[in-house]
Order: sequence, then C-alpha cells, then structure tokens
Amino acid sequence: MRQADRQGLINDILDLSKIEAGKMDIYLESFLVGDVITDVKNTIRPLIEANGNTLALETEGALGTMHSDMTKVRQVMFNLLSNAAKFTEKGTITIHATRAQASGADWIELAVTDTGIGMSPEQIEKMFQPFSQADALTTRKYGGTGLGLVISQHYCSMLGGGIELESELDVGTTFRVRLPATPLEAAPEASEETGTAKTEGEANGARILVVDDDPVVRDLLGRHLGRDGFNVQTAANGKDAVEIAKSFLPDVITLDVLMPYMDGWAVLSEIKKDDSLAQIPVIMISITEDKKLGFSLGASEFLTKPVDQNELRATIEKYVGAGKPGRVMIVEDDAVVRELLARILENNGQEVIQAENGRIGLELLEQGAPDVIVLDLMMPEVDGFEFLAELRATQKWAAIPVIIATAKTLTQEEQDRLQGNVEQVLLKGDQPIEQLMQQINGAIRGLNI
Repeated sequence: MRQADRQGLINDILDLSKIEAGKMDIYLESFLVGDVITDVKNTIRPLIEANGNTLALETEGALGTMHSDMTKVRQVMFNLLSNAAKFTEKGTITIHATRAQASGADWIELAVTDTGIGMSPEQIEKMFQPFSQADALTTRKYGGTGLGLVISQHYCSMLGGGIELESELDVGTTFRVRLPATPLEAAPEASEETGTAKTEGEANGARILVVDDDPVVRDLLGRHLGRDGFNVQTAANGKDAVEIAKSFLPDVITLDVLMPYMDGWAVLSEIKKDDSLAQIPVIMISITEDKKLGFSLGASEFLTKPVDQNELRATIEKYVGAGKPGRVMIVEDDAVVRELLARILENNGQEVIQAENGRIGLELLEQGAPDVIVLDLMMPEVDGFEFLAELRATQKWAAIPVIIATAKTLTQEEQDRLQGNVEQVLLKGDQPIEQLMQQINGAIRGLNI
C-alpha cells in the first residue's frame, strides 16, 4: 500500500470509529442550500479540472434554507465530488439539486453524476462496505482507502437521510443524497467557540497560528510547539482564525478541516484570497482523506490526526526560515495542468512563468532564467526531450534544475536520455502533488533531495 493510502486509511478509520462509537457530534445551524452548493462547486473546481473534467450545476426550483450540520453536508459533497473526479477523465461531473416534499416534510436531494469508468453490479454491492473498493485492480490504479463513501453514508444517516448509488460499467455513476431540510430529532445548535486567543512559547520565536475547534488539540499543539521555541497563538474557529492571522501575521498556520460553521476549506480559501496572507504556508490537519483537495486549494502540507508531534515540528521547520521565493518555469501543453500547478506555486510564494510547449519555453528563457523548470515530455512543436537537449547545450542554462512531470511511461532508451540531466521524474496521477512541491522548494533552496 502506498504511503498516501496508508495515511488516508488511518484518517478514515479514526473518523469511522468516532461515528460508530457515537462520539461524532452534530451541530445544527440554518444556511442557504444554494450558497453552500455554489461554494462547494467553486472550491472543488481545481480538483475536478485537474483531470480535464467539466463541472456543471443543475437546480430545480428554489432550494431555500436548510437547518442541519453544514460542515457534514459540505463534507459529503466534497467526498462524492472528489470520488467522481478520481474516476473520471476528460468527462462531465454534474451536481443536481432540488427541494421536494414527502410525508409532510421538506427534503433536500443532491445528486452527483459522472461520466467515468462506472461499476458492475458486483462492484456496486460492496461499495458501501468498509475497506472495500470496486476491486483490487481499481485500487492499484486509482488509490484510496475505500472508506470515504462509507463515512459519507454514516454522515447522511446521522442527519436523518440516506445515500443511494446507481452505476453502469464504462458509462458512469450517480450518487443520490437525500437529507431532511429540518432535523428529525433534536441536536445541539451550532455555536462557535470564542474566547481570547491563547499565546504560548517564545515571543521572539517563529510565529505559528494553530486553528482547531477542539480545545484539547489546541492546548496540546500550543504547549508542544511553545516548548520547541515557537511563538504560538491559537484560534477556536474559522472566523477568528482569519482575523488573528491578519494581525499576528504568522510564519505558518496549522488548520483543522472539520470545524462547525466555517470549516477548514472555507478558511483556506479566505486565506489564499487575502494578499497579506496568501503566501503563508498552511499545514492542514484532519481526519479526512481530502489531501488532493487541500493541495489544489494551496495548502502546503496535509497531516493526519492524531498528529505526531515530531512530524509536525519537522514539517513546520521546512517553512520557517528555510528558503526563499523563486522563479519556476512550467513547460506543459495541457492548459488545465499548467494552470493548476501555477496556482499552487503562486500560493506558495513562487513567481511562475508558463510555456505551452518547448519552443515557447526556450523563447522565454532568453528573457530570464528561472530557478527551476517543471517539464512535460509529450508536447507539440518542441517536445520535452528536445527542450532538455537544447537547455543542457546552452552554457547559461545548463545548470538549471529540471523536474520531469509526465503521464508517459518511459522506455529504457528514454530513461537513458534523461539520465544525469534531470532532478527527478514524477508520473502524473501517480506521484502526489506534495512530492512535486518538495522537489521544487528543494531545488530553489539548493538542497540535495
């Protein structure tokens, strides 16, 4: 099992065990269904488009207001849309939403339909079984833990509704969620924990903002990082986090995902939209498995609960005084991939130069050399091999580090051509985006990685 899948498995086991033990709370609040769907759609769009897919939204009539646990509703949608994005390539993913009446109550019906690989009847039967995916071949090709849909099913059940699945092999899949617009049973009303931000550690240390709605987690991380010499402030909710970040201007932010009212995805989006905060590295800490979504939104790292304190410290130290902004050239003919990489790099403080093929890349090099080049191999006009040969033959460019990011399986002859000329070859869709980010940051810092 790949490391990313092992981490995702731990995340989901933790989440599932909390649900089954009855320790997962429900926090009720009123919200406009249309606004939540639009926000989810805009948030997840980069992940959908990374596989060349189109995201569409269809609504029937007025969706109105819902009184439920907004964080769990959003997370169910994120899970279903992330699943659709993983199994669909150059297709269409559609969100269909409507409000209907049944048995004297209003219900919100949400469907996520994709034109992906689909499933056979045998695969459908075990889709909601813990630790199961469609089959071993699918697991090897697409990764994942097989628990995301199980957790979504549990969330829907907790909220008084359910989830159904329809799929046809090689045609596509539809997940239908049906939730009551108002709770069927009493549950706590949502409230944001507030209070004065707590400060730990050395006043002159690197500034860390810890954001988590769990007071035990905040206290644990705050005291641990404080003992390590960091200047730590904490925030109990998303709204306070954004305000504290503006005044505190931390060097690094650790951010929980599942928080009532304003979850981590919303906080991350607000941070990356604010020019004064956008370049601050954000370390997501969660029991969910939405690592790819986090990176597509500009997160720098994604750790899992329970957090290993040494891993957290080492992760923070990667970004505190460890490097400098640099110039990265992306040579890639796929506009969606190019824009996604550029957005992630710019959110991490890098200056990005984009070239849609090798010829344009060589022309842009004449205007100024970057610190590192991310290079696709299969491109029209001048491909990656020709670009690399010209780069290494030109003295003023010969030392520029090059990271290959390609969907092509290399032959032995092609591997020999690249030998000694590139930092590393990363296969698109197989290597995690954070590995690419580490390679770029390491090349800029001049480290051996």
